[in-house]
Amino acid sequence: MRRQDQLIDLIHSLTPSEKRYFKLYVSLQPGSKKYTQLFDALLKQESYDAATLCRKLKLTKPQLANDKKYLEQVVIKALRAFNDKTSPEIMVQNALIDIGVLLAKNQYDMCEALMQSVRKICLEYELFPLLLECSKWEVRLYGQNQQVDKLSAQIEEKQREELDVIEKLKNYFEFKRLNNLMYSKIYRRGAVLSTQTVAEMDEIMHHPLMQDESKALTFQSKMWYYQVSVWYTMATSRLEESMELMRAHVNCCQKNIKKILPYPLQYARTLSVCALNFTMVGYYSDANRCITYMEKLPHLNGIILNENRRPAIQQLTVDMRLGIYTIRHEYSKGMGYFKKMLPLMIGKESDWSNKFFTHFYYYGAYCCFHCLQYDDALKYLRKLIDDRGKKKWADEMIAINMLHIIIHFELGNMELIPYLIKSLQQYMGKPQFKPKSIELFVKMFSTLIKQPFRKEQTLIFKDYLAKFEELSAINIEKAMQDGAGLRLWLQRRIG
Repeated sequence: MRRQDQLIDLIHSLTPSEKRYFKLYVSLQPGSKKYTQLFDALLKQESYDAATLCRKLKLTKPQLANDKKYLEQVVIKALRAFNDKTSPEIMVQNALIDIGVLLAKNQYDMCEALMQSVRKICLEYELFPLLLECSKWEVRLYGQNQQVDKLSAQIEEKQREELDVIEKLKNYFEFKRLNNLMYSKIYRRGAVLSTQTVAEMDEIMHHPLMQDESKALTFQSKMWYYQVSVWYTMATSRLEESMELMRAHVNCCQKNIKKILPYPLQYARTLSVCALNFTMVGYYSDANRCITYMEKLPHLNGIILNENRRPAIQQLTVDMRLGIYTIRHEYSKGMGYFKKMLPLMIGKESDWSNKFFTHFYYYGAYCCFHCLQYDDALKYLRKLIDDRGKKKWADEMIAINMLHIIIHFELGNMELIPYLIKSLQQYMGKPQFKPKSIELFVKMFSTLIKQPFRKEQTLIFKDYLAKFEELSAINIEKAMQDGAGLRLWLQRRIG
């Protein structure tokens, strides 16, 4: 991102509540507030245009640069104030600043009371680096207050506590290192793991800390332990073992629910990954349990959830629920759920991630298609095809265009299909893997549009279904075919 675009991107990312708070925050600040005019002007611009801003605000370029720099500082300060209770870390860091201010004013009793509160939060949420920071401030407090006896009495206890904290931190960082190592083995080496990569993964799993969950000394270390174990067992096709580990992972989170309350989005993503893995191997009751936990997450007592996280969790939940209906071929339920959620989601597209935007409308179109609601399916696909604001991967656009061609064939729009094939072909050279199923799909429809008689079309369907089924033994081919519901549609056409 260009340096000059960073401020406008930050301003456009603000939620309505954050914008209102910024205005309130600015109204309480002393001095000139001309920079608010720049804030309003940037809100109206889609991309940064210095010349237009100088002309509208009657500023020289140096003045604009100064106002931009000052506005950026004010926006960040306002956001800091707005989010001061959105995580235990921020709360503790702010409290430590308050302790420093109070200590400078010799307000020792207030410092000590606040310190006790801070220590409780650090222990409750395992904020060990900040707990060490608390110990530093306690030494300053007792030293400045000349409470030498109190400091001497606690020396042994403080040292034991600090050594324990350091041991837990070492444990946490080692688990984190193992997690990063496993991630690099799985996600940088392509779809097929080499013998060497599997051997390197085996070596990670033979690390002393990975022998048992009890080796993890903190809750977050346990999360790393389960994540590494699940990645390994899934990548090496140990599905039953992987399912048991995921159940244990979810149960561990549920038993320590208070520790996840400040990090709802992280927990929602964990549940989402588990739900997806359970679904892919047919453990639908486990997948539904994960999704139910996700749906309940925003309503838990004590949850720390700001405006940015709430829609993100809702998107994960809706995405997974639609995904399960699709994978289980429960198209009527999927279509009903999609149409139920659609009015709740409309108008919030700016909050949607690229992934959710694509999945939501594609699942909706896919379920409508299999319920023979072709006009509705076409309407939702057009949302994806016509949209230029959300990034979509080449394989996603291939699936979208394949389904688009099938629907127009069902609607009898044969004259459009040659043009739609050209739209599909522009994406065929882009994926890293080039499935033969796409080329076969193009050949099939190029043949179909030349044959108007149903009997001959049925023979073509039978011929190509056999070819697609042979290719489906290869995972990447099967995934590409299933993405457009190709074999299911051919089977239905043959009857």
